[in-house]
Amino acid sequence: MKVTFPHLGNAYISIEALLQGLGHEPITPPFTTKRTLEWGSRISPAETCLPFKTILGNMLEGIELGADSVYMIGGWGPCRLGYYAEIQRILLADLG
Repeated sequence: MKVTFPHLGNAYISIEALLQGLGHEPITPPFTTKRTLEWGSRISPAETCLPFKTILGNMLEGIELGADSVYMIGGWGPCRLGYYAEIQRILLADLG
């Protein structure tokens, strides 16, 4: 399985190691750029925050590099980050 994920700061280093340890091939997207944000913004709902759009752009860039799966954290808490994965799954599925 070729798995991509958002950078989330330096966490990408640990995520790469985790995925390799699980027997998957990590597909690390390029560092976040203006293109990343533009790509994520193109399919994000207008009212979503900048981090949501950036993370979605990271996912799209990883898919462009050959990933067939996406790893994203989730959970509960004061930030909406924990809910991103479900919304992003729907948006990516709509793209095919």
